[in-house]
Amino acid sequence: MSFRITKLLCQAAPPRPVSHRMRRDALLAGRAMSNDRHVRVIGLIGYGEVGRIFAEEFRAAGLTVCAYDRKTGRSASELRAHAETHGVNLVDSHAPVATSADLVISAVTASQAVPVAHSLACAVRPATFVLDVNSASPGAKRDAASVIDAGGGRYVEGAMMTSVPPYRTKVPLLLGGPHAMDALPVLQSIGFAPTVTTAEIGVASATKMVRSVMIKGLEAMVIESFTTARSFGVEDELVASLAETFPGIDWEKQASYFFQRVILHGRRRAEEVREVAQTVREAGLHPWSSDATAFRQDWVADLVADGALGDSKTAAASPWRTNADLLLGAQTMSNSWLPFHPNPSSPQQTLPAGTVDAHCHVFGPSSRFPYAPGRKYTPCDAGVDRLFALRDRLGVSRNVIVQATCHGSDNRAMLDALRRSGGRARGVATLAPDITDAELADMHEAGVRGARFNFVKRLVDFTPRAVLAELAGRIAPLGWHVVVYFEAVDLPELEDFFTALPTPVIVDHMGRPDVSKPIDGPEFNRFVHFMEANPQVWSKVSCPERLSKTGPPALDGERNAYRDVVPFARLIVERFPDRVLWGTDWPHPNLTDHMPDDGLLVDHIRHVAATHSLRQALLVDNPMRLYWPEG
Repeated sequence: MSFRITKLLCQAAPPRPVSHRMRRDALLAGRAMSNDRHVRVIGLIGYGEVGRIFAEEFRAAGLTVCAYDRKTGRSASELRAHAETHGVNLVDSHAPVATSADLVISAVTASQAVPVAHSLACAVRPATFVLDVNSASPGAKRDAASVIDAGGGRYVEGAMMTSVPPYRTKVPLLLGGPHAMDALPVLQSIGFAPTVTTAEIGVASATKMVRSVMIKGLEAMVIESFTTARSFGVEDELVASLAETFPGIDWEKQASYFFQRVILHGRRRAEEVREVAQTVREAGLHPWSSDATAFRQDWVADLVADGALGDSKTAAASPWRTNADLLLGAQTMSNSWLPFHPNPSSPQQTLPAGTVDAHCHVFGPSSRFPYAPGRKYTPCDAGVDRLFALRDRLGVSRNVIVQATCHGSDNRAMLDALRRSGGRARGVATLAPDITDAELADMHEAGVRGARFNFVKRLVDFTPRAVLAELAGRIAPLGWHVVVYFEAVDLPELEDFFTALPTPVIVDHMGRPDVSKPIDGPEFNRFVHFMEANPQVWSKVSCPERLSKTGPPALDGERNAYRDVVPFARLIVERFPDRVLWGTDWPHPNLTDHMPDDGLLVDHIRHVAATHSLRQALLVDNPMRLYWPEG
């Protein structure tokens, strides 16, 4: 990677002393730079781009290489082909790597750095060096170090300070931790060119992370700035202005390079930037720019994965203008639409094992699953990979994916998500009046267990109740239920229709009560009495971010938000503990004032379900009984 842009931005400031350099010098002076251990077998955890490059170098030097990567499917075939070509022993778990290697190198995605450390610690041979080159935060590095060292290994923090391909094993590599000096000659002997920083874990990572605030932030800003300029036809003026301000940079070449890096590695870079954001948080700051950078990198990665830019290698080799045009043509989002939170926090609350997110959506991707022509809004793409990544981040086990109105009765995006879930997702469909019994059977096989009837007039056009009743009669023999979405003021005119349906009825979001009104007032009392009189009626106690009048929004560490919603939801949970469900509502369609942090929404649960037994029923027992009755 070119360092000119960083150099130009920083050249006005004279070099300042760095305290860690003094620590490093003292460490160098006080430790012997020798190690008699000879490396014969190198273990690689992660056989992506970095792992494969390292493997090629090590094999060329005559070293034995054992590697593990958790990728499956087509990607696994490509990895196996590469391993066979280069004589690498590609194994099926961490353990063979840990037990056979004289040196283990962890080169995985940032989120897997600590889990990999746990897996290695169970099997690593005593005193084996474990070099962690993952782009993880200082806190994650410290966690990984404690795990490896407790298992008898010797953890060495590594931070690769630029892209690996141009340098291969000679990539600038900072080492840190109490074992760094002992590892230095070992790593030099196999082709690395490392520099020791300090015996303190986290310093090398922090150095890389703060650099990434700039470098990956510049990538995102250039993509956003240049693509926007292209849409208005002022790209030549933009390039000329930047060239005048930063005359040492070829902005045409630099922009194409930034586009190339994000097109090829946007998903990985987005995950790395989330670790950057965590580093900023560990410093006590809010990572506004890093969060936005991660979202922009993921946005490009989503479009690449969906084929919107064609072949990724061809796109990466194309001029930036070509790719900007493709990005502009990929989607046009409604002006009022807010994209989902780019980096939700990890919940403080530990969810019960088997928790189900019983209300969430998938949008698109529009290049594969176009939005309905008559839709009332156009969202940002929010595909299944993002949903399942959120599931894992929040500690959720399963999902119920509800068909979104922007897709109308075209359920393909939802069905695709169900089929890719490995049985961990069920669906609620929107049904066209002319749907066939064969199509219903196919949906049931895919995992659909309900149909949604939407009565919110601003979102959908009116469907005659006779049509809906006929559909309910057709799905009842399948054991499905009906999900209804309406607003509180409309319950009186809908109540008789709901009670006449031959299926269980699940009400979205408590019928959207007006929480500024008294909880014992006539409007909410009607809903409570509706549930009391009809044991087939259930309620979701989701979407406090939609119902709250006072806030504050669940943002910036506020873990007791939406207080005005709590009494309403708590009453429903405690009065009807065996007929309530909870869901995130990700990616939160049609919110126009704020986008909630999903981790904080999870922490909201304890305020509405105050005991373990209530949370167990709400989050596990009830949704399992409704959607996975087979167990």
